[in-house]
Amino acid sequence: MTRKQQILWDADESVAGGKTSIAILLEWLSAPGNYFRWKHGYTQEDGPLEPLTPKIELLREILGILASHGITHRLATDLRSKINTLKRNYIQAALFLRKHEAAKRSQGNSERAVAVNDDADARAMAHVYTLCRYFDTLHPVMKDDVDDVAAASVSSSDGSKKMRKKKTPSGDENEDEYAFSDGDSSLESSSSPVQKRHREEGANKGHLSLRELKKRKYELEVANLEYDSEVKRLQVARERVKTVQEVVLGRKRLQDAGISMHDIDVILPARFADAEY
Repeated sequence: MTRKQQILWDADESVAGGKTSIAILLEWLSAPGNYFRWKHGYTQEDGPLEPLTPKIELLREILGILASHGITHRLATDLRSKINTLKRNYIQAALFLRKHEAAKRSQGNSERAVAVNDDADARAMAHVYTLCRYFDTLHPVMKDDVDDVAAASVSSSDGSKKMRKKKTPSGDENEDEYAFSDGDSSLESSSSPVQKRHREEGANKGHLSLRELKKRKYELEVANLEYDSEVKRLQVARERVKTVQEVVLGRKRLQDAGISMHDIDVILPARFADAEY
């Protein structure tokens, strides 16, 4: 069994000069209100009114945009995982930048400190972009997440062991675990995500069945969405095979009619069979 070939997020445009998966996802996340909807399940303008929008519907929305650009190989689970990764990378970079700014303030405003800080700023920003390539795009919409993580870290360092996953009004649990390793152990959670999850489940055994039902419902919705995506992909592949067959058959008929290969190439180029759909 061969492993599925990985398709890079920044190199999967369907046509030359087209948009890639990551470009489309970043556009969606940075569009006004979209990341707020992703976090909370409702728009900032309307407030937490029913019905809330589950993440599966937002994933469908993004998949639809990808499909409109000819990108059909991404699945709902791919998108959710990518958003979580982008958030993790952004928070790690933002926390590093906060620590750098705090160190600058502690050095005062002397001429020597300013000169040293100018060089340090350049190196710090280079490291920020190493941690999070899309920092500038994500910062306007994710900056509030850094305050949440910083507050949780302070609570943990004060002896609190109740740093749990945040739940959105839609009932979804944020899958990002706030443990980072940028060299500062004070920013890391005092226990592993698995341990935290076990404690939470132990304290809420009465609601375990409901959580499991919600989880199962989400898994079924994702499976259905992935099935739809696979059907569309197969339909595109089937149309491509049909087109190739028609081109080959057409060229054969022209050849049987006594038309030269040069004229056939003009009338029905073989490259039509290689066209992307």
